[in-house]
Amino acid sequence: MFGSGPFNVPIAALTPQRMSRELTAETGHPEYYEMSAALEELMFERKGPIPNVDFYSASVYYSMGIPIDLFTPIFGAYLAGAGAVSLASKVETRAAIGSSERSRPSA
Repeated sequence: MFGSGPFNVPIAALTPQRMSRELTAETGHPEYYEMSAALEELMFERKGPIPNVDFYSASVYYSMGIPIDLFTPIFGAYLAGAGAVSLASKVETRAAIGSSERSRPSA
């Protein structure tokens, strides 16, 4: 489960694939999800690996009415944010390690 209280939702409900399937059906364009699913299956048969979490993003963005020209900048912003979180995590870890080394009594 993700969230707390009245906002508890199964993690599976948050997957881009499920969002794509539901949004394209709601907007009357299930063919976008169907194309993505068929392509995913074909690529799995030929290459093996499962696509990353962003694979279904295009059909989700399109179903939300986001212009195609904004797909790349949105993805770039997502990557920049993810990179910033990763970098901040490493900096905080180093700071914690560094401060613990400074506070050790000398032998």
